[in-house]
Amino acid sequence: PGRPGMECPAQPAPSPQTESDFLCAEDCDGQGAQKSLRDAEMIVFVGMDIGPFEQARSMDFQGTLVTSATLLALGFAAVVSLFWAQSHRVSKRLLRDTRAFASEVVGTMPAGLAVVDPEGMLAMVNASFEALLGRKSADVVGRPAAQVLPPGLLELGTGPEAVLSGEASGHKESEGEFDFGGDGPVPLGVSVTRIVAEDGGLVGTLYLVRDLREVRALQEEVRRREKLAAMGNLAAGVAHEIRNPLSSIRGYASYFGSKFAPDSEDRKAAQVMVREVDRLNRVISELIDYSRPSELARRPVSLGEAVEHCLRLIRPDAEASSVRVATHGLDAAPTALLDPDRFSQALLNVLLNAVQAMPSGGTLSVTVGVSDDGRGFVETADEGVGIDPADMGKIFNPYYTTKATGTGLGLAVALKLVEAHGGEMRAAPRPGGGTVIAMYLPLARDNDEEKP
Repeated sequence: PGRPGMECPAQPAPSPQTESDFLCAEDCDGQGAQKSLRDAEMIVFVGMDIGPFEQARSMDFQGTLVTSATLLALGFAAVVSLFWAQSHRVSKRLLRDTRAFASEVVGTMPAGLAVVDPEGMLAMVNASFEALLGRKSADVVGRPAAQVLPPGLLELGTGPEAVLSGEASGHKESEGEFDFGGDGPVPLGVSVTRIVAEDGGLVGTLYLVRDLREVRALQEEVRRREKLAAMGNLAAGVAHEIRNPLSSIRGYASYFGSKFAPDSEDRKAAQVMVREVDRLNRVISELIDYSRPSELARRPVSLGEAVEHCLRLIRPDAEASSVRVATHGLDAAPTALLDPDRFSQALLNVLLNAVQAMPSGGTLSVTVGVSDDGRGFVETADEGVGIDPADMGKIFNPYYTTKATGTGLGLAVALKLVEAHGGEMRAAPRPGGGTVIAMYLPLARDNDEEKP
């Protein structure tokens, strides 16, 4: 509004008001015009406090920062989790593969393996140890080891001698015979290892065992061959020196016997001398055969024909002892590569030994065929008194015999001849009494001809 007594110049209407307009309205003195307040345009200024708005905007900015930081942290955590998950899957796969590999190695290893935990319970056994126990792992794992392992074996890992040099863990090697409750004690090589954790606590005891039966058999075979070689060298040097004087003794005994009456005691004594000299000559002949190098002229020969030939030769001895001969598989007998004369000598020794084992009669079974490993075999089984299983490994030794008569060289010579053919001989007790002897020989091939 203007001052009293003044009139403001006419204003164009309507137009926006500016600051100069207001000044003019207040300072127009002498105009004499007044304007009613009702006609004047009124401008209302409204003031607002923007503090809460600024505060809200600041809080929104802070919230945005927090949300962004949270999302960033979550994203980082997601990436790390993804990496960890991938690493876990890889580690799990590697662990699974490692376990499978270790299980396969332990399961197929030829040595027996058993683990006993610190509480003395059997924690694990592999297939080779199962074979020694004669029981499945499911039947023994989790049971007290003292009830499963043979006496003496568990003590190797629990006794005072198991701890080496005063340490909590150690390794011990030992050999011994352990009874698993089967056919008798089993020779084993035992390796015992006590396993400890990083903190020194005992994790378990590992038993690694090796079956030494084959090793012992090979060692016995080496000793036997060495003994046979020494015996052969002795026989070669002595036999010829003895045979010549024996020939002279026999000749003089026959001569003196002819000088006495047929029924006189002197003539009978001379005849006894002749028979004994002949027996000594047979022993010397066997010694010479035993010591002689086995020079063979091998050719394809039917095992059936060779067996029939030898059975015809022993028929008088078998009939004299009331021994019946039963044959099996002669018609389908395989062909082997052998020297007929030397093989016949070996087979005759085996057959005569079987007949002599049955002085009161019985049945001699002879079987010919092909073994599971592709070799020809001739098996004889008598019904004699048999041989003690503890002495079964000695029957091929020179001079070993269970008969009242005989030199004990027959089977030794037979073994030597069969081995010269690249074969093998085995002996075993016959169920029900008697002895089974098997001769294994290489079969002839289509292109085999006579060869030394």
